[in-house]
Amino acid sequence: MNTKQILIIVIFIASILLGYAQYTHPIRCENNKYSFVNEKDKRMVDCKYDFAEDNIGVNSFKVFIGELSEDGIPKKGFFGLVNMKGKEVSEIKYNLIEPIVDDLYIKDNLYKVFIGEVDNISYGFESDKQGKYGLINIKGEEVVPVIYDYIEIINTMNYKFVKVLLNGKVGYVNIKGEIIISIKYDYIERSPSIFPILVFIGECVDMENYFKGKFGFVDINGEEVIPCKYEYAEPFIDNKAKVKLNNEDFYINTKGERIK
Repeated sequence: MNTKQILIIVIFIASILLGYAQYTHPIRCENNKYSFVNEKDKRMVDCKYDFAEDNIGVNSFKVFIGELSEDGIPKKGFFGLVNMKGKEVSEIKYNLIEPIVDDLYIKDNLYKVFIGEVDNISYGFESDKQGKYGLINIKGEEVVPVIYDYIEIINTMNYKFVKVLLNGKVGYVNIKGEIIISIKYDYIERSPSIFPILVFIGECVDMENYFKGKFGFVDINGEEVIPCKYEYAEPFIDNKAKVKLNNEDFYINTKGERIK
């Protein structure tokens, strides 16, 4: 690598760092509201936030407008995201917002959001009651629309999926909001071998001990590679799964073929 190439790289890195240095700190204004300052010229953006939290993710701040507790903690109101330049990148409309910190998703800069009733904002998602969930990205775009009754980030070795609940049914979407596994099942369980995934259609009386319906398996494309016909089934382990059909227990392979 010659001197010119090294200089170009240094300038490029410096430009990035200088860009990130802008509006990097929330400050409290004379009106007790929060703003953000530019480390270079100390120029402030609007002092309008009741609370501002330092980086909750890469290059972003969580801001709040609403009622605070006596300790100055958000109590009732709305959250949004502000980027490192002090610009609002999302609407200030979410009752809860938290970054997805799972290692598999960390580079995607995603945030779980909730709109609805909250008992105590300070408890985060442990305090949510009734409302809708979704995901937004660093740009404030709702990549998974805020329409679901619940969402759960699925941590697999290679796939980025979100388990969603809608009108009592569950399915999988990807982090672009595209439906991977149709939202029509009453139960989905991941297996140690990941795919096929165990699914169930019927009445879930007790998830641990009793089901009234049929089990089957779907592949990574959401296709039922093994139809929902079994009275009972367990997830695949080492490419075989225990099932029950016509009151008989036996094992099948990932093609649905009976094996010894």
